[in-house]
Amino acid sequence: MEVLAPDVTLWSDGGGKVTAARRPLHGPDQVARWMLGVMAKPQSADITLRPAPTNGETGVLLSIGELLSAP
Repeated sequence: MEVLAPDVTLWSDGGGKVTAARRPLHGPDQVARWMLGVMAKPQSADITLRPAPTNGETGVLLSIGELLSAP
């Protein structure tokens, strides 16, 4: 949680292929809980995180195999 900004917001999009959060998640506690939940799933071995520009700031793009989600 130390690397998350106090005003962090997670936007999730499953691209119609996987379930995603229906609303944005706000705050480091909610975002960290979501990320830990995703990483606890069996497909977590295929997770890749990489920096990505998001609305003019640095964000993180989370990919699960061929599926993408943008926190």
